[in-house]
Amino acid sequence: MIRNSPLNKELSVGPSLSTGFMVFNVRKPPFDDPKVRQAFAMAINRQQIADVVYKKMVQPAVTILPPGMPGYTDNQQATKYDPAQAKQLLAQSKYAGKLPDITWTTSGRRRLGRSRSPSDHGNVERQPRRERVDPADGLGDLHRAVE
Repeated sequence: MIRNSPLNKELSVGPSLSTGFMVFNVRKPPFDDPKVRQAFAMAINRQQIADVVYKKMVQPAVTILPPGMPGYTDNQQATKYDPAQAKQLLAQSKYAGKLPDITWTTSGRRRLGRSRSPSDHGNVERQPRRERVDPADGLGDLHRAVE
């Protein structure tokens, strides 16, 4: 067992200098409406994703820069998780009652069946269509996938 290994005393575990993030294509419906973007941001329980999906091995990001990276500041605040307010914002958006289909695009070699999306946590009423972009195909293909 690793805990009993003599090398365990030499192991140092700390925050990773990386950040995972999600972006919205603001040129395509429904994310061309700021209220929809804000609603989706409020519907994502970032702490639950960190705890469940990443098994408490990560901290929810507040900015694109992780702690320890030059330029990082800790005075930023994350969007508050508030599914009730998210539903109100959707109802106030220009897509109220008629939210179009959404495609959840992810990169990597994981099978789509194991890909996690915000709707996996019960906060989004409609399941997004899932699409995987192989990183070997390059960023050009990712760009084309979201247009």
